[in-house]
Amino acid sequence: MEMPPTTSTAHIQDVILRIFGPNPKDSSARHLYLNYLSPAITTSSLTYINEEGAGQKHSDLCHYSQAVVLGNIVKCAGQGGWTETGDLDANNINGQVDLAFANVDKVLRATGLRGWEDVYSIRSYHVDIDSSFDYCVRKLKDRIPNHRPI
Repeated sequence: MEMPPTTSTAHIQDVILRIFGPNPKDSSARHLYLNYLSPAITTSSLTYINEEGAGQKHSDLCHYSQAVVLGNIVKCAGQGGWTETGDLDANNINGQVDLAFANVDKVLRATGLRGWEDVYSIRSYHVDIDSSFDYCVRKLKDRIPNHRPI
């Protein structure tokens, strides 16, 4: 069931209570509640960010944003190892990792954050993990030596 953007929080709570009752017993019900409740609360306060260069180019071509600010939380789209113009060198794995780290930093700074030192969570995807994982870990240690994100 998709909620329209103008749905009030009270209406969403009422719908959830009618579906699951006052005390949902399983976590999927609570998860569903949070997924539907959050958009109603935050839709009016979303700020979408696209840094100049490849970020804006990807936004224009693919209709997505590089980051969204939700109150005091920033969520970033996946950042690849592309150049300012959006080009990718498929033969240079370490170069792609370097650029991906730089691109994350650019997006974070475009939102007003300090960069990597404000990162609390990382999700990393690798085409060939054997050739990129160790280098990626070194880059993490270089970029954020004072904490270990989840």
